[in-house]
Amino acid sequence: MEPSTPTSMTSRSTFNCFGLVIHGYGWDEIKSRLIEFGLQKPRNEFQKQKPFWIVTANPEILHYSKQNPWYWEIIRHADLRTVDGFGLQTVGFLSGAQPKRITGVSLAESILQHAVKNNWTVGITGGRGESADRAVWNIRQRYPELKISIIPIGEITPLGNRVQDDQIQIHQIPKPVSCPDVVFVALGHPKQEAWIEKHLNDMQNSKIVMGVGGTIDFWSGTAKRAPKIFQILGLEWTWRLIIEPWRWKRIFNAVILFPYEILKEAIKKTTHR
Repeated sequence: MEPSTPTSMTSRSTFNCFGLVIHGYGWDEIKSRLIEFGLQKPRNEFQKQKPFWIVTANPEILHYSKQNPWYWEIIRHADLRTVDGFGLQTVGFLSGAQPKRITGVSLAESILQHAVKNNWTVGITGGRGESADRAVWNIRQRYPELKISIIPIGEITPLGNRVQDDQIQIHQIPKPVSCPDVVFVALGHPKQEAWIEKHLNDMQNSKIVMGVGGTIDFWSGTAKRAPKIFQILGLEWTWRLIIEPWRWKRIFNAVILFPYEILKEAIKKTTHR
């Protein structure tokens, strides 16, 4: 479902990448979308509304969607696909748009602060090992008034299914974590988006759902953000390569293969004119 967008904002911020609409909004614009979405109340108790689904699109995610049509179809259903990555922002500039870049970490942090101001509950699921536990503990230290809990879902396959036979749906988990206002899913792509799509109907009392991937590593303290100069220059990937060299393949996909696919698309359009 695509949220309605004023014409002025569309021409300034949005663009197309591999057939997907990318929304180059900053936090203020995203917050406006959330408010607008929240005004669309169900007409009666039997017409419940799915949460507002945000995908933080980056070159790695979009390259994967180009190679895997089933994943492309999944993220197409999101309400918002933000610009998380300098490479994707550059694609927007080359398309004649003026998109803003907001990293997944920054967006998730802004949503946390928004939840505190509005007395919303937050649920986190996924993460490796005890990272979710540590993340929730650290977040509580920074926002002691925030009601935040962990949603246990077990091991998930790349297609978003549970590995175990004992399927646990969100609505079967005891409150207050059954339907938090905000659900952060930290499974990494493509798992988190596949899982979210499968469980949107189970989150009809939630307001926002968002895949946060590696953000949970920053919240848990197992990873540190790149120095400010790297962030400003859009070189976070360089920092990640330095401190986590085992991620080289993922970085290669984002830094080399993604621009290559973009170039191929541009040449194809030129030759077909």
